[in-house]
Amino acid sequence: MTEHERFCLAVLERAGLEKRKTDHSHAVALLSAEIARRLREKGYSTDVSLCYTGGLLHDVRRYERRHSRAGAKFLRSIGLNAEARVCWLHDGEDVALDLNDPAAIVCLADKLIAGDEYVGIAARYAYTTKKYSHDQALLRVIERRRLNAYALQSCVENALGVKLPEIWREVDTARKLSYN
Repeated sequence: MTEHERFCLAVLERAGLEKRKTDHSHAVALLSAEIARRLREKGYSTDVSLCYTGGLLHDVRRYERRHSRAGAKFLRSIGLNAEARVCWLHDGEDVALDLNDPAAIVCLADKLIAGDEYVGIAARYAYTTKKYSHDQALLRVIERRRLNAYALQSCVENALGVKLPEIWREVDTARKLSYN
């Protein structure tokens, strides 16, 4: 682990999030980094370390209104500009379908993980859609984000020639072995 990665881990630990939120961030970070590592093997220039640190910090201000924007502002204030961009874009509305972009990779990983377990895009969005079913304008935003997540998933799976649940199983197995 690099000094920068250790610093980002310390920032997450000091953020005051509940354990389930930090567990989520760790899972997103691990999946993001593994996707990025595999993309690099296929010739992409995805920054593995930034996928990891961006995944760690994407929800650093989870309990604030508009947490993506609040998190980005906080991260910029402490000099983590690259992670701030990832945080800003992780909600999925404005992220491009660019497999070289760590923001796209973290966005996708976030949409696949609930808590610290892989649930897939459909399950991840089912809760949000139900929660905001009374707000048609917000439902349109949610639907754009959901469709973008599916497009990202398709791009990654096509580029890697493997389904994302398979990658998660490998990541999760390694993660669980490291706890023992």
